[in-house]
Amino acid sequence: MSAYELFRSAGVTKQLYDKFLAPMLLVTLFAPPTELSAAAALGALYYFALAHQPDFDVRWGRGPIGKLIFEPLVAQLKKLDVAILGSRRVETILPLQDSPSNNLHRSTTAYNSQSSRFSSNQLPGVVVVQGPNNKIETYQADAVIVAAGIPALQHLVVKSPVLAAAEDFRSLMGVSCSDVLAVRLWLEQKLQFRTPSNVVAGFDDGVGGTFFQLDGLQVLYYSVKLLLADDWGCSLGSCTPDHLLQNSC
Repeated sequence: MSAYELFRSAGVTKQLYDKFLAPMLLVTLFAPPTELSAAAALGALYYFALAHQPDFDVRWGRGPIGKLIFEPLVAQLKKLDVAILGSRRVETILPLQDSPSNNLHRSTTAYNSQSSRFSSNQLPGVVVVQGPNNKIETYQADAVIVAAGIPALQHLVVKSPVLAAAEDFRSLMGVSCSDVLAVRLWLEQKLQFRTPSNVVAGFDDGVGGTFFQLDGLQVLYYSVKLLLADDWGCSLGSCTPDHLLQNSC
């Protein structure tokens, strides 16, 4: 049973559905009630709307994430003689014994038309990428780790018969997903909101989001952390929200 069918059978009014249930599920499970099971919808509504409504589950870093996390990770990998190749897009993955022709499009078409000749025990071993200046590059590998989102994986499976031969990868083609975008805005003036955590929806079918007033949330944390100010080596007068965030988040 879908969430929509559950709400309809329970006699939920159109206003409650349009103003609360549908937007809330859009921003918690990233799908409309018609595409969600009743069990998943009830679980999300309980967890987010009843049990943890005042909680904020995002934690900000003490600086740029690139500098704090990715740059040290890249440096550590390079110490281990790992070569990191950026600005490249994977076009197709081929079996180890195969190599693509100079023309990527012709090569991909040929492999797609002969996909039935790939047996399930063939392993991927040649990665074809489009590099800088649209140059086609190939890399042979003992193992290929596919780490990508659902849309990118589906695109890759379509162009890679060696992946399509595996049931796990074929099953990805039936997975639906939603694009999620996070944006942090600095406004020219301070605005007053009734609550620091808000759900926004209704401007387009199947689209919803959350709006967090970060300075309001930080003030909430500030008022609580003042009680523990002595543990962080600052007086109540000098312990500002920025100081607390830098030393405790």
